[in-house]
Amino acid sequence: MPAVVLTRVPLPANGTYTQGTMDRFNDREPVGSVYALVYADKGGVLYIEESDDEGVNWSQTVTKSVLSNTTTEVSWTALTKRWYRFRYANGAAAQGKFVLIQQSQPLELKNVKLLGSIATNKEVVTVGDTVASLTEAKYGANTKAALQVQVAPLRYWQTGDDPTGTEGFLAQPGDIIFLDSAENIANFKAIRIIDTNAKLTCQYFA
Repeated sequence: MPAVVLTRVPLPANGTYTQGTMDRFNDREPVGSVYALVYADKGGVLYIEESDDEGVNWSQTVTKSVLSNTTTEVSWTALTKRWYRFRYANGAAAQGKFVLIQQSQPLELKNVKLLGSIATNKEVVTVGDTVASLTEAKYGANTKAALQVQVAPLRYWQTGDDPTGTEGFLAQPGDIIFLDSAENIANFKAIRIIDTNAKLTCQYFA
């Protein structure tokens, strides 16, 4: 989906911009994840917030500090609740310049069959700027795995080779990676590709 400029109006000292409540299950194209780009000449904080009661209560999915005179991005973030919004809180000094941009990606529904498989264990793996592997003590003798990418994009190989920021299969937040052999599970390696750590939520099947 195309990027949208949410606002260019500078905020006063301690002022707040709050986007209207967005329904990601809209009729035209349901939203799966969002991306943000912001510039301000004064420091502040950008929040991506979600709600399951049409905005009565909000939870903060992302909290991102924005430095003055610095273009700041929030990488693709998978949404887990129905309603969402961007909210920006300015600091103690009035802004002279401010722009906030939002982009969204469509929701992908995947029909996955793990025939005859029984989930036996799980883990959450943090993927940073050094190569990360799955935990042998967690996957053990299992022969199948489902890994969901969360928070930030990453690259990976299933060959035992080390991925880099530019080499390896690219996976975005919300993507699910399926491994169908013990060898692929043992050989899986991943690395983040931006400054924000990614997470892999993993479930193993016998």
